[in-house]
Amino acid sequence: MMGRTEERLRDATTALGQTLRNADLPPLRLPETTVRPPGRRRAFSRGLASRPWLAPLAAAASVAAVIGLVAVGVRALPGNTGRSVAASSPNIPRYLVTTTDGQAAVHATATGRLVARIPRPADLYAYEGVAAASGDRTYFLAGAMTGNGIWKVVFFKVVLGPDGRPGQPQRLPGSPLAVPFPVISGGWMNFYFAVTSDGSELAYASGSPFPSGAGSPYGPATASSGSNEHLVIQNVATGDRRAWRAWNSAEAVISQLSWGPAGHLGYDLTLADAGVSHARLIRKAGGLVTAFMVLDTTAPGSDLTGDSRIVSYESSSGSGPLRGPHGVISPDGRYVYLQLPAGKAGGQLVQASAAVGRTIRVLLTGAEVTTGEPMSLDGTGRYLLFPLGAGHPPGGDSQSAYVAGHLARLDLHTGQVTRLTIPVMAEINGAFDAAW
Repeated sequence: MMGRTEERLRDATTALGQTLRNADLPPLRLPETTVRPPGRRRAFSRGLASRPWLAPLAAAASVAAVIGLVAVGVRALPGNTGRSVAASSPNIPRYLVTTTDGQAAVHATATGRLVARIPRPADLYAYEGVAAASGDRTYFLAGAMTGNGIWKVVFFKVVLGPDGRPGQPQRLPGSPLAVPFPVISGGWMNFYFAVTSDGSELAYASGSPFPSGAGSPYGPATASSGSNEHLVIQNVATGDRRAWRAWNSAEAVISQLSWGPAGHLGYDLTLADAGVSHARLIRKAGGLVTAFMVLDTTAPGSDLTGDSRIVSYESSSGSGPLRGPHGVISPDGRYVYLQLPAGKAGGQLVQASAAVGRTIRVLLTGAEVTTGEPMSLDGTGRYLLFPLGAGHPPGGDSQSAYVAGHLARLDLHTGQVTRLTIPVMAEINGAFDAAW
């Protein structure tokens, strides 16, 4: 049975789906192996429309992030050969792991073939997110547990055999986390997190649990409850945790985490009552900032904005919407790969300097390039996993599978874009994540 908060979230999410029109989402037309022709279409924004929408966004971030994956085709780097390199390019991870509507599965990256489903412990309701250590054998899963109306998250380690088949999931030390936002009516959410290349530390966002029960505030009256204003680092072996927090008055949404070297952590941040001055986040009443940030986790403090630096950002007076940067940091820490808005032209996927945020080269461009999870770099930093293509599937409508597409691989050395046969689909109560 759902509480009032869950019912409100369900209603809000349903209303969002009802705003979509068939005319807004043309049929998907993509070549089977590579995608070259540019296209035009309208796209959803990951940004916040206004300050009053910030608390619902924090509650529904797992849905909105996937809804933002609206795309049709891309224009790739010059020199793209137009040939699939799935079986021949060096160092492509053999396997990747996905979580879809509570289920976790191993796929072969060369073909997209399902290798095996990952078993779920009897007391676990669903798998809600995945992260990968270096190589293609060690993965971590975030799982949701429920009881007495309380949702909690626990973590598991899974090691794949040489044939890609998973061993038994091993639960990590550490007390369960209280879910900081209402779970949508299907029980799904996206709990984005990252793991260091050596598998020793996790990074994720957490926060104050949403208030529940009759008369719970929902909207601008909600202060910081329901936002994930903490960024937490957890030791895999011991379960010990360290946390950084945005200033107390701010509502924050933290997502898409990625590890660089020497304890540097990339993440997306949307922060209310904020502005930017001299490349630093400052308090600004009514302001709104979306940014790609890098946190120095070796810093002794716990001030998230003070210990982080801005790589790229967009700001407004709070009236939005913002389609700010969305990205990942490379394993060597030299670059970030960002999805950026580009006005009526749509968006761009760019390689930028992690030190100063300057764009080095444009990788993909067109009206079809939008912000959206999941993005994942392999351990070598050569291959980028990202979502490609979206629209109503045949026979679909706004209340069924209204966003559908495929994962794609971008070879950052050659510019080759290869669409994988692994579908990305977000139903009204859906969730999807992928990592390699």
